[in-house]
Amino acid sequence: MLFMYFPLLSTIISFIIIAIVSSSTITLSDNNNNNDDNGEINFNLSTKENIELYFRIKRKQQLNAVQTLLNYDRYDRQYQMVDKLFEKIFTIIDESQQQVINNSNYNIGDQLPLNQTEIVRNILQVIDNCAFFANIVLKLPDISRRLLDKRNGKSNDWAQSYRWCLNFTTNSNIVDDLSLKMFNLAAQQLNIVEKEADFLNPYEKKNQKSRTSSNSIIKDPVDKKKKNSKTKSSKGPRMSRIEL
Repeated sequence: MLFMYFPLLSTIISFIIIAIVSSSTITLSDNNNNNDDNGEINFNLSTKENIELYFRIKRKQQLNAVQTLLNYDRYDRQYQMVDKLFEKIFTIIDESQQQVINNSNYNIGDQLPLNQTEIVRNILQVIDNCAFFANIVLKLPDISRRLLDKRNGKSNDWAQSYRWCLNFTTNSNIVDDLSLKMFNLAAQQLNIVEKEADFLNPYEKKNQKSRTSSNSIIKDPVDKKKKNSKTKSSKGPRMSRIEL
């Protein structure tokens, strides 16, 4: 009976995750922060503290959404969901990019124009959707690579859009160092920038076997040889050390 309801359940979850991308659970207001009748959080984006709070809430939502994707036990469902998410993410990024570039005096690296709520909203949407994309790329690298390869060279080239995002976020002076590291790791994963010598994504299918072997070594603290193997496997910066 559970299998009969699975497509419907997946569709409901799909709408919930895509709603997160669209910022539907966080609305922006010129008034003080408050909750409206629908339970949505309204933000006054005229202060740095409120913007940091906005990012924290969005980050938590995105991490939960990515975990939901990882919990799918069917590849085809994961693929369909990631495809829909990427479509939505880059639609928002492209629209926000045009608003920032064409309809404002904001230049990358400028301080946020906190007195211009709409411009700030577009800038934040670029950044938080770039973060969502980077996280999906790192946690579902094989599906992400397949989808981006399919778009390569087309007018709506997602990899090209991410290159712009990478430049925007790196030079915006808004993003924290941990997020910048995540953006860079995603760029390495997609071969947008050169991979560091010790780059290893444990979520890639080709690394799953070695990851399983490494886990079995870690579980046995008695065998000295296994301890040495554990030490070797921990060298170099790994994505698992970063809260993605």
